Amino acid sequence: MPFPRIVAKTNRYWTNPVARRLAGRFPPFILIRHIGRRSGRRYETPVWAFRQPDGFLIVLTYGPGAEWVRNLFTAGSCDGVYGGVTYALTEARIVESDPRSQPLPWFVQWAVGLIGVRHFLYVTARNPNEE
Repeated sequence: MPFPRIVAKTNRYWTNPVARRLAGRFPPFILIRHIGRRSGRRYETPVWAFRQPDGFLIVLTYGPGAEWVRNLFTAGSCDGVYGGVTYALTEARIVESDPRSQPLPWFVQWAVGLIGVRHFLYVTARNPNEE
């Protein structure tokens, strides 16, 4: 089972403001920049992401129903800042599986398995500056 909603609310108001300052600069955090599907507001959400050959593998610690995930699927794309580089994130797909079957460091597999995470998001990443 992913983190309960009370943890999400606590993180939104206390942890995320601090994490946003670090995410995007220091892996394994990526800063997801997305647009609210109803409000049209811009949001920044720090999450765990691991580089893959064509994009990123993102651990969905709050499950596939998290607001930022829903916003991404509604818009079809968003931006992600990782290691100081901004990427266009597209072609999102959710995978449900045992964490041990994902290409993650062993300690991440263990930690997310311990809290019951079973959903992961794969996104294709394109760096617009390299074109």
